Amino acid sequence: MDTDFIDQLAHQCYQFIFAFSYPRHSPGSVFSANHAAYPTASSIRQFITDNGISNVDLAIADIEQLLRMLVYDGKIERVSPSFDLGLGSGAALAAGQGEWMYRALRPTERDSPFADIPCGTCPVATRCSSSGDITPGTCKYLSAWLSF
Repeated sequence: MDTDFIDQLAHQCYQFIFAFSYPRHSPGSVFSANHAAYPTASSIRQFITDNGISNVDLAIADIEQLLRMLVYDGKIERVSPSFDLGLGSGAALAAGQGEWMYRALRPTERDSPFADIPCGTCPVATRCSSSGDITPGTCKYLSAWLSF
């Protein structure tokens, strides 16, 4: 198993999904609840094929496996198609009349490696300097964090 290949494919899938997950004119906004233009496994497979991202002919099942991995990693979520066939979207999926869509989740601050640094929440950070009473070298919180 080539983990670099899988990671690269997963990254490309995430980037493609992210591009269709939020309005371009206002990236801080979200689409309405009935938005139905999120990517599907088929559209993601088509994107990978059309752009020559993989030399391997990937089946829909392969793409769905990558998408499950991204869901488990907390990077995307599955969205039920928002259409009405008189069955409801869940029943329509079970009847094979629809396809799951995928929406990217925005990265949170906790995803940043800097989110855990104690300096970000330190009440005396403004008085911290390279010399003086409060320094990174004498900070017990930073020392504890670095020794973790």
